[in-house]
Amino acid sequence: MGLKQIYNFIARLNKRDNPYTIVDEQVILTEGKWEGFLAHDQVIEKTIEIYTLPNKEGERVFAYTLDKKEEVWKTYLKVFSQSEVLYITYETYGDTVEAEDINQLQGAAYYLENFIENVKNKLASHDEDKVRHITGKERESWNSRAFQKDLEVTNQNLQMTNENLEATNQNLGLTQ
Repeated sequence: MGLKQIYNFIARLNKRDNPYTIVDEQVILTEGKWEGFLAHDQVIEKTIEIYTLPNKEGERVFAYTLDKKEEVWKTYLKVFSQSEVLYITYETYGDTVEAEDINQLQGAAYYLENFIENVKNKLASHDEDKVRHITGKERESWNSRAFQKDLEVTNQNLQMTNENLEATNQNLGLTQ
């Protein structure tokens, strides 16, 4: 799992006078409902359109409510539908960078630093165990020698078995 999935990073938009259009922000409903903040801030509420299919196709969904929480620049949406997935299109003037955004980046940096340290430690301990890893050609050569040795041992065992069988036949008087 990557950092984007762990920290749910969203590319932030710079503020500007002409609004951006966000097309097909996908939300997944649970038991006919989704609620949460839209991905971007400063949403122009009258531009919100919700559809059951991407590109403003399928049925338009009107069963939703908007709310402003403590962060007035964020839009909290509750939407109700029988569809499992909905697509939201809206306009925004850009995002407000918050301490939460910076904290997520710092958390990701700490996570990545710890991950790199763990990999370094594993590599160091692996190097210290003095296990020699062989290449494909070395493995083929070793397997070939091992097979040859197995063949020699098998032939020796067969020869001893034949000698024992001949001796047994002589003892029983079955030799010709």
